[in-house]
Amino acid sequence: MPTLQDQQAPIDAEIVNAMVANTPETWKAIRLVIERQPEKKAVGQFVHELSSPEGHPPVGPDASLFEATFKLDTLLQAHGGLLHRAEYLAKRIGTQWSFESKFQYEKNAL
Repeated sequence: MPTLQDQQAPIDAEIVNAMVANTPETWKAIRLVIERQPEKKAVGQFVHELSSPEGHPPVGPDASLFEATFKLDTLLQAHGGLLHRAEYLAKRIGTQWSFESKFQYEKNAL
C-alpha cells in the first residue's frame, strides 16, 4: 500500500507545474502560499497567493492550481490532517525547476 508521501509526491509535482504555468518566462522563482481561515474546514477552502521573491507583481492562479491544491487537501484530510498553511517555493535552475515546501497543520488535526 502506498504511503502518504508516495501519494502526495505526484500532487506536489502537479502543484509546482501549475505554479510554473502561471509564471512569466522572465521569472526565476515563484512562491505559492495557501492558507485556510480558522473557521473554514471544508476541502479546498484556501486563500491562494502567487508571488515573486524577486519583487515582480503577483500573478493570479489558474484553475489547474486550484484543482491541484484541492487534491492535496483531499488527500491530507483523508489521512486525518487539516492543513492550515502551505508554502511552495519553486526556483528555475537552467531550464529545470526545483522546489521546496513547508506545511502547517491545525492543532490536534494529526
